[in-house]
Amino acid sequence: MSRTVLAPLTSVLLLLPLLAGCSADEPGARGDGTPTTAAPSASAVASEEPAPKPLLIGAFRYVSPCRLLGPDDVREIYGKPGPYADITQEGIDSPQPVYPNGREVDSQCWYRFDDKANTSVQLYVDQYPSKRAARKAFASTLRLGRGTLSKQIERDLRKDSPLADVLRGLLEIQKENEAKGGGVRTPAIGEDIAFVSGRGWFEALRGNLVLRLKRSQYQGTPFDAVSIKGTVQQTQEAFRRIDERLADPDLDQTRVDSWWPDTAADGWAPFARVCDVLDDEAMATATGRAVPDTVTDESVVLKPKVRLRRNHLPGSRSVSNRCERRQREPGSDENAMYGDLQIWYTPPGHTGGELLDGAFVRTISGVQAEGDVTIDQWRSQGYLTDIDVKGADKAYTLTSEPDGKHDRWIAAQVGDRVLVLDVSEFGDKSVSVPLGQLLAAMEVAIANLEDATP
Repeated sequence: MSRTVLAPLTSVLLLLPLLAGCSADEPGARGDGTPTTAAPSASAVASEEPAPKPLLIGAFRYVSPCRLLGPDDVREIYGKPGPYADITQEGIDSPQPVYPNGREVDSQCWYRFDDKANTSVQLYVDQYPSKRAARKAFASTLRLGRGTLSKQIERDLRKDSPLADVLRGLLEIQKENEAKGGGVRTPAIGEDIAFVSGRGWFEALRGNLVLRLKRSQYQGTPFDAVSIKGTVQQTQEAFRRIDERLADPDLDQTRVDSWWPDTAADGWAPFARVCDVLDDEAMATATGRAVPDTVTDESVVLKPKVRLRRNHLPGSRSVSNRCERRQREPGSDENAMYGDLQIWYTPPGHTGGELLDGAFVRTISGVQAEGDVTIDQWRSQGYLTDIDVKGADKAYTLTSEPDGKHDRWIAAQVGDRVLVLDVSEFGDKSVSVPLGQLLAAMEVAIANLEDATP
């Protein structure tokens, strides 16, 4: 199974320290970085159950990126999406930040429009534990835009120095950094907003947040950002709405549903919030690690009906959504555990039993293979085994090698939905968790399924 890596773009390397003004950060928990304490409502006081504690990055409220610029916002601002449009959101939902040692939490919301121009709108939100750290990050973008460091290196090269060859190499690297990551302020949009032409995004400083907003289109080769002239008005309106949401001290911190608000689900198996199915408990059951994790949530396509025109095969006609949870190994930035859950939904005219076989083959071999490859072929070669899973009507486990020591998945039919789960460790080594742990995690996910279904 291929993994979709949607990590936000990393910052360019600065060759000299940056100087930025600083002031003490006050404790608080407001979305725009402004310290505040919201008074509890009367209903919350009266309730026997305490209100859930907000997710915090340092002393600041965590912001769910698709809550800042929602599906309705992008359609009103950027245009009408096509039938295969989808939404990907990445962030956290654990009560502790991903990087407890003071590093920023990266989050993003990504809309793929599937229109004629293949429009894509991306909002990255880098969430820092202090305003000072956010200011330094934004200042680095502005400094690269001024090009002061490469100019200094050029002046140094005019002098006869044994370090000349080293400086020439540094100059080339720095010029590339400036071209790609340098930003220029755009007062017409906002004093704390810069345009980074090398990346095609607008970058904004908001309290402890650095936001990067980009509209791109693929109308040929290569994949290029739309010119600044074509996005100014859209960007102004997008940031107006973002700022309005940031001013709300009670902004919803959860992910948006993993389907578009008007996705037509008539005749389909009911959609579920996939990352509520693969929740913290299911992940911890599989990995044995109770550490904060990052969450990637991929939505169902906007118009599932388009799948019905493909062919008569249930796997090809079905739609799915997907959740990936990543748990970093304590003390390591390289090794991590990945939990990957797909939920397939039975299309009109088919049964969950038919979908189990079709979704399994399609997940392994692709859409084109569903009509040519059967479950019995996988079973006869020792790759597939029937397995009992609590709460499932029928289930298979698959290994990529018959010895059972390589990638292992479980696919389980639960009524008219099919869950496909894979939990593996990637990094210095790549190995699936033991079958018993994977089975236990699948059973936790199945137990979550109904509560995760609106």
